[in-house]
Amino acid sequence: MDSFGRLLMKQGTNVKNLAHAQEMIARGMYIEKSLYTKLPPVDKSRASSSNRDPEFMLKNDGTSVLHSINLAVQRLGVLFKNIRKFPDARASILDIVKLLRVAIRLHEDLALASIQLNQDSGDYGERHCVDTAILAIIVAQTMNKSDQEIQDIAAAALTMNISMRDLQVKLQEQKAAISDADKLAIRNHPLDSINMLFEAGIEDSEWLLYVLLHHEHEDGSGYPLAT
Repeated sequence: MDSFGRLLMKQGTNVKNLAHAQEMIARGMYIEKSLYTKLPPVDKSRASSSNRDPEFMLKNDGTSVLHSINLAVQRLGVLFKNIRKFPDARASILDIVKLLRVAIRLHEDLALASIQLNQDSGDYGERHCVDTAILAIIVAQTMNKSDQEIQDIAAAALTMNISMRDLQVKLQEQKAAISDADKLAIRNHPLDSINMLFEAGIEDSEWLLYVLLHHEHEDGSGYPLAT
């Protein structure tokens, strides 16, 4: 259902194409109408809920760039495990984006080096998302993307795998072949992730769209939209 109670698609129906997916995101996807009354209010003009500016903290508290990236990993781990309990998950995620952008601004080479040399700073699931966000921010800045675009891209990188965090941890330690159920969860995780984000009060259309498409390819292959 959309926010007006209109049926968008039946539960379990496959998404046919990108246009269909974009329409669902724009109209509210197939979240039950009753869920809208439970979502916290979203102030889309606000980029951070922090009372202290991350750049001020890095420059004046003697905090290193590497420590700040590790802090981002730790914060993301807490959020991944408790996103449904966060009073304002959107602001918390954007705080992490801002922390990474400041760290990159202060020492881009060190931020890049952390991807190769700092893999023990957290679980793979959170570390991979932070590494991806670092790369995405640097590439987006080089392409002269707007601040809003960079924010959406980085936020999507941080949250693209939120629905399969526990599965990623399990697969990292697993010796046996991946089960069919796990393969299905992997294929569906972009859709499952945007559902989780939407339920947590995140309604930014570009951010959600980037999460949905992060395993799609320009030739129409990839997942979850490819048939």
